[in-house]
Amino acid sequence: MRRALSLLPTALLAATLALTAGCRGGDDPTPGVLLDSALARYAADMGAVQDFTVLGDTITLFYLRVPSPDSLPAFEFRAVTNDSIPRMVTAPLYALPALPSLVGQLRTGARLLEERSTVAGRAAYVLEVTDPGLFLGGPDRSGASGFSASALFDAETYRLVGLRLETPHQSDDADSTQSVQQTFRYGDFQTADGLTLPHRATIVSRVPVSSTDLMVGMGRVGMLRQRAQQMPPDRRGAVLEEANRAERRLQTGVSEDVFVVRAVRVNAGVPEGLFAPPPPPPGAAE
Repeated sequence: MRRALSLLPTALLAATLALTAGCRGGDDPTPGVLLDSALARYAADMGAVQDFTVLGDTITLFYLRVPSPDSLPAFEFRAVTNDSIPRMVTAPLYALPALPSLVGQLRTGARLLEERSTVAGRAAYVLEVTDPGLFLGGPDRSGASGFSASALFDAETYRLVGLRLETPHQSDDADSTQSVQQTFRYGDFQTADGLTLPHRATIVSRVPVSSTDLMVGMGRVGMLRQRAQQMPPDRRGAVLEEANRAERRLQTGVSEDVFVVRAVRVNAGVPEGLFAPPPPPPGAAE
C-alpha cells in the first residue's frame, strides 16, 4: 500500500483525504488514518524531485534524494553558511524532520488528543507521544517524569506544522529538576516546480540558565563583541546583533530563532563532492 502511495502520490492523496473526511462522519481520524494522510500529503508535496536547494539569509541547505526501503521520498541534507560571520548557534533551523521516520516512530505509540491546537490561526491535530524516548533517541521514558513530546498536523492539509519537546534539566543551582522546552513551527507553505515546502521555520526554546552557565555564556558574548570591533563596518552590525541576541537568551532563558526561505531551486544539482562520504581516519584499515 505504501509503495503504491509513493508511486501515485496525487491520486492516493485524494483517496486518503476523502477517506479521512468522510468515513467517520465528521469525527476526528484515528491516529493511523491521520498518519496515513500525512504520508500521502508528504509524498505529493515532494513529488519526483531528485534534489533541491533552500536559500536563507545566512545558510544554504542542499537536499539530495536517497534510496528508501518503502519508496517514500527520502533526502540527505548538507548546510553551508553564506558568510564567515562567527555564530554562537550554527545548527540549521530548517533541517526538517524526515517525515517517514517520524511517522514510523509515532505509529509505535501515540494518542490523538481530543482538544485541537491552533497554529498560525489554523486548527491542528495533536498526537501526543506515549514513549518520548523515541523522539529523544533513548530508551522508553514513558514512565519518567518531565518527558513529553507531541507532533502537530494541520487539520485540513495533514502537513506537519509543529513539534513540541520537553525534557528534564538538572539545575546546577538547586537540587530540583526543571524542564527544557522546545517548540518548532513550520508554515507559509509554497509550491515551486512540483515541490511544496514550508518557507518559514521557527524554534522557541525555554532553557533554565544556571549561574555558571550565565557566567560562561556572558564571557563568550564579551569575546564575540571584541571580535566585532575588529571587523569591517559592513559586518560589524550583524555580529553585534548576534551577541545581543545571545545575551538576551542567557538573561531570560528564552530564545526564538526564525529561518525564512528566500529562494528554492529544484533539480538544479548539488555542488560536486558535497555529499561524498568523509575520508577514513588516519591509520584506518584500507
